[in-house]
Amino acid sequence: MAGKLEIIVLGSGPSCTTPNLACLTRDDSSINAPCRCCSSISESTDDAMAAGGRKNMRGNTSAVVRKTWSDGTQSYLVQAGVGSGTGLKPALDFKIIDAHKEITIAGINFLPFEVQHGTTDVTVPMTVSAAKGNHDTSVPSSPEEFSQEATMKIKVPYMTLALLIEDKILWMTDTNVLPDRAWNILLHGVNKEGAIVAPDSSKRKLPMAFIDLADHMMIGRAHLDLRGFIETLDRLEPECTFAIGMNHTLCHGEIVALGQEAEGQRPMGYENAFIEKALYGDISKLANDGLFARIQQKRLHFRPAFDGMTVSMELEDAMANV
Repeated sequence: MAGKLEIIVLGSGPSCTTPNLACLTRDDSSINAPCRCCSSISESTDDAMAAGGRKNMRGNTSAVVRKTWSDGTQSYLVQAGVGSGTGLKPALDFKIIDAHKEITIAGINFLPFEVQHGTTDVTVPMTVSAAKGNHDTSVPSSPEEFSQEATMKIKVPYMTLALLIEDKILWMTDTNVLPDRAWNILLHGVNKEGAIVAPDSSKRKLPMAFIDLADHMMIGRAHLDLRGFIETLDRLEPECTFAIGMNHTLCHGEIVALGQEAEGQRPMGYENAFIEKALYGDISKLANDGLFARIQQKRLHFRPAFDGMTVSMELEDAMANV
């Protein structure tokens, strides 16, 4: 055996975590009742088990990667903030703990690549022309014009990093757009020199993926919504996928039911209201354009991640134990 790779999920929720404080502190006089997700963690309601109960307690997204070599030695790599940095030039921040074998970060092989996490404001220089009363950042003012330097703010993509671990497992949180380069890496891989394999080569399927999913709909936001998550699955076609980063608008049990629906295994009556809303409602519209029908035809396996879960894979044959 070449070794075993494990992903231990420390936190599976958004940056604000769940349950949401506003939900927990609402009372009978509040305009909005506590949401289903946050209410279910008490396991005192009839709906708790269906909604997912305490699996809806989600800490800020984080994980441990544990690699076991064939001689039994192990190394641990802790994600301490993949998306650190300015956003325009994302940086990696990892810590290695309990290493029984001397390694560097490359000892657990991973490939970081950029994905978009919304937009950010950047200040750029500009020339203010008093004579013409206009703003021009490209054409110099004529000598007879009075001009002075100023600045303006523009929106640019905010970039963060996803990871391809041992060329087998995708870890992709805080994402709302995958650039073409990211798709080429995921679908075709890189060669020994680190160059992306030609996009016209045959498409590969990753054994496992952790993919960002935040809400039913995220207009102008920095995460994938439910439709964006399903569209990503449709194109990437991983063998096994875990949704990660959900906020309190989505329950663990709801995404379990949606995954079961995709595989034709949903128990009769289980989460009917959510499935109807997700497929045919005015928000996600997963049934539109044949999107969810393709997921069903491909029998793509996806489930929600939860705090404390562990998934493992033998590196030799890349079979996932999930």
